[in-house]
Amino acid sequence: MILLIDNYDSFTYNIYHQLTKAGEEVEVVRNDAITIAEIKQKQPIGIVLSPGPGRPEDAGICIAIIKELGETFPILGICLGHQALASAYGYKVTTAQQIKHGKTSKVLHDNTGIFKEMPDGFEAMRYHSLIVEEAGLEETFDIVARAEDDREIMGITHRELPLYGLQFHPESIGTKEGQRLIENFVARCRTQVPFTNYLTLLTEGHDLSMDEARVAGNRLFDNTLSDSEVAAFLIALKVKGETAPEIAGIVQAMRAHAMPLPQKHRELMCNCGTGGDRSGTFNISTTSAFVIAAAGVKVAKHGNRSISSKSGSADVLEAVDVSLNASATEIDRQLQSNGMTFLFAPHVHPHLGQVMRVRRSLGIPTIFNIIGPLTNPYQLDYQVVGVYRRDLVEPMAEVLVALGRKKAIVVHGYGGLDEASLEGENTLAIVENNSYKVTTLDPQKLGMTQRLNSELVGKDVAFNAEILKNVLAGEKGAYREAVVLNSAIGLVAAQRADSFEEAILLAEAAIDSNEALAHLHYLQKTTGAIEA
Repeated sequence: MILLIDNYDSFTYNIYHQLTKAGEEVEVVRNDAITIAEIKQKQPIGIVLSPGPGRPEDAGICIAIIKELGETFPILGICLGHQALASAYGYKVTTAQQIKHGKTSKVLHDNTGIFKEMPDGFEAMRYHSLIVEEAGLEETFDIVARAEDDREIMGITHRELPLYGLQFHPESIGTKEGQRLIENFVARCRTQVPFTNYLTLLTEGHDLSMDEARVAGNRLFDNTLSDSEVAAFLIALKVKGETAPEIAGIVQAMRAHAMPLPQKHRELMCNCGTGGDRSGTFNISTTSAFVIAAAGVKVAKHGNRSISSKSGSADVLEAVDVSLNASATEIDRQLQSNGMTFLFAPHVHPHLGQVMRVRRSLGIPTIFNIIGPLTNPYQLDYQVVGVYRRDLVEPMAEVLVALGRKKAIVVHGYGGLDEASLEGENTLAIVENNSYKVTTLDPQKLGMTQRLNSELVGKDVAFNAEILKNVLAGEKGAYREAVVLNSAIGLVAAQRADSFEEAILLAEAAIDSNEALAHLHYLQKTTGAIEA
């Protein structure tokens, strides 16, 4: 968590959003509404002192934070916060020769600290009438950035401590590179917490909080750890046993590192399973995604290539000529126009190379065997998650509650499927209103024909691709019935139907009207597989 001290300034809102975009939880507190003891108790990974009116000595607790906590937490001071840094160490803050209110300057810097890999001479927005005097400053701070036009100090870094000051406003629309500066600060905050702290907690049998797990996860996906550190973390979690807050925290970190996608779509859902059931069934959830979308639900289907089955969702969609590498713009257009898109996990999670390599080398199940369905880059309202083990039902439901789903259903199929089975009674956890309840679903009580799990077995990718196309084209039989059942669960999860009986009728209509097939054709057209 980053603690943002609000110096009664409207720009605080913008800084908050930059910090959350960088993947961190943020707590905002006014400069006169918190004590040093309370800050210590919160244990933030970093502190940001916002801009504000007046002089540093009038900025509430800011100077006390720098003096008493500067050796404990990384601190970023912006404008007034920057001036407070200098003032806390006894340096003068005086009136600028040229007052800059709503003016931009090019910023020249030394490519160190939070300016690392920033373009030199970038435009920055200035709103200030005070400046930090240079006299004696370099005994304590390095002057790391200046304005090109008036040579005023624009950035300082403490020579020994992770304390950073910016005279300009990175949160302003006039500072187009501002987000990168904030992200650089957040990255430095993460590295200030020794990763061994998390390893020690886990190996001693202690659970991580969701916030601790998210920070540790950010370190995993920042690719700043050694392979041995990554392996130690995954093994320690496995041996201790992953908790719902730990899973949720790592999911949040992974999503924060995903391909940026426009988060403008509401009432969005995904249906995805953990895999691992070794049943060899055809691609039921992938086929169902088209049916759910055809029934009026926006579906962002997240998936990968096969790990334990004969063909994963990515394999079968590639076989029917659906692109796995659509751009963010194309993904957004597909959702807008078609109500469905496919998100290929390696494409939308480009920072997983090291973690996946280490995971494969370990040769044992890790947390990544169960979090795949949870890491959709979109903020989902609805979800269906299939799990291949009965003991995963409640933990997965707890994670979905922690992730804030409006409604979701966890499915464990009869016979160990990670889909709903037609052979017998299925276990469901229905997530709603920040809680969940476990129940069962017997397809025969819904009037469906009993089908053995063995009747749902597919073959290779080409064979499974034909099943997908044939089911969407209306072919009758066990394959269709399995898709109808699992689509119905998705429609109840997405609040498109009030009962499973109603949802079954909607799913059948979506197929028989050729709407489900039309959704497949749209994805094919956008990748040039068939002529428009």
